[in-house]
Amino acid sequence: MSGREIAPRGLVGLDPSAPIGVVVAVGIKSAKSGAPILKDRFWFMSRNAASKEFAGSGRAYKALSREVDPAFAAWNTLAKGSEGGKVFDRRVCVIRGNIVHSSIDQCVMWNRSAHRLPEPNPNPASLRPACEGNGIWARRFRGTQNGQEVFDEIPCPNEACPFAQDGKTCKVFASLLFQLRWDAGDKFEAQFPRTLAMWSTRGIYSARNLLGLFEYVLGTDAVMPRDVDGERPPDWKPGLAAEMSIPEPSLFGMPFVMQVGEKTTPGRDGREGRRFPVVTFSPDGDLMAWLVHQRQQRELAAGGERPALPAYVSARSPVYLEQIRHEARVELDPAAGELLNLQPRSADGPALLSPAKCANLLRLAAEAGDADGSGLCLEAARICGSGTLEEVPAALEQELLRWISNLSKPPRGAKK
Repeated sequence: MSGREIAPRGLVGLDPSAPIGVVVAVGIKSAKSGAPILKDRFWFMSRNAASKEFAGSGRAYKALSREVDPAFAAWNTLAKGSEGGKVFDRRVCVIRGNIVHSSIDQCVMWNRSAHRLPEPNPNPASLRPACEGNGIWARRFRGTQNGQEVFDEIPCPNEACPFAQDGKTCKVFASLLFQLRWDAGDKFEAQFPRTLAMWSTRGIYSARNLLGLFEYVLGTDAVMPRDVDGERPPDWKPGLAAEMSIPEPSLFGMPFVMQVGEKTTPGRDGREGRRFPVVTFSPDGDLMAWLVHQRQQRELAAGGERPALPAYVSARSPVYLEQIRHEARVELDPAAGELLNLQPRSADGPALLSPAKCANLLRLAAEAGDADGSGLCLEAARICGSGTLEEVPAALEQELLRWISNLSKPPRGAKK
């Protein structure tokens, strides 16, 4: 005995898992056949999946299935619609969120994967994918030794793999972790929790759209397989952050919107082909303002002076531009179209919110219903890229006050 009085902490083999609160799905499984139905809208499902028996088309079978999440019952009710799901509220086709991780590797996963391989190939009992690859190398399940699942590293022939050519066993896979963002002034949206959500797809078009969002901000290098060497592809892009001289930007707080729609494959003889759902992604705010503020905060953290503003910024962010006009006394450059010339007369950056103003904003938010201030900080991240109130420019105080005032207003459509 060592004589230690404090109990040992930690456990070998007990690994943490992501604190996912809800799973965002496109479509649900039919309770009878297990086939996907109502695939042109989003559903909120329980994180936990369990094996369930379905009738199938010819014989009964078992498959993993999720139940609808009771915390999002109002959303799922609208998604269910009426007349067999043909009539439904289009609000369930759009979801807004914020990235709450600093790098793409922490919040996005994409590869080619086979959940289960046909017999006589072995499959892991843990329900982990039996094979995952990136088109160069793959990790294939070999079996269990001493209670541990063992995987081998093998070449990945990508689309030439027999399991990929059947169109069912091995397919493209992509997933995204993000925090849900709701309009506090909307009666329908205000009832839902701002939890960490996970969305995943096995559709190549939706996966491409997801990566396109991050390529727009980070550049092509960020979304290419890590094992690919050689020259950059002809359609290589530097990314918005690189164009604004911000190396290795943090993704924390980046606002985006995702929307589900449909795509149709070409049919024979001019007829309509198969219809399938596709999810699109787009920035949901002024990313230029968000990145500029991030660069300013890095300069300050490094002990340097506030950097000068960029040469041009989009005119679609009136709050941010009002701040620019006040500090840099700029004028509209007719040659720039909707862009403003931001050559400042002074390199001094914007004043930040004082500690007293931060405390006042948190107090007002708590009185309006945002008890812990998390919603206010998320709104700060949306409008300027920082979830810390002390890093918010003072000129944006009115924007946060307007957000707080919407919390205390009667929801739209409520009876007075």
